[in-house]
Amino acid sequence: MLLLLAGEAGLVLWIVAWSLGMKSIDAFGITITIFIIAAAVDVYLKNKRAKRYEPDDPAGTLTATQGGFSQHV
Repeated sequence: MLLLLAGEAGLVLWIVAWSLGMKSIDAFGITITIFIIAAAVDVYLKNKRAKRYEPDDPAGTLTATQGGFSQHV
């Protein structure tokens, strides 16, 4: 969802900047930058939610919980 919103916002900014006289490739660079930052944030948030430390794990290894089952990563 984040990528969809970033893509739409970037394209709107691209059209607005292009209509105000900015070169199209420069305005599209802004769109690509917004999209790459949103993709990085999306990956970070997904990994932050998926990985967590188990409090009863003495070794402190990361585990990912999927569907109620704990899998060691």
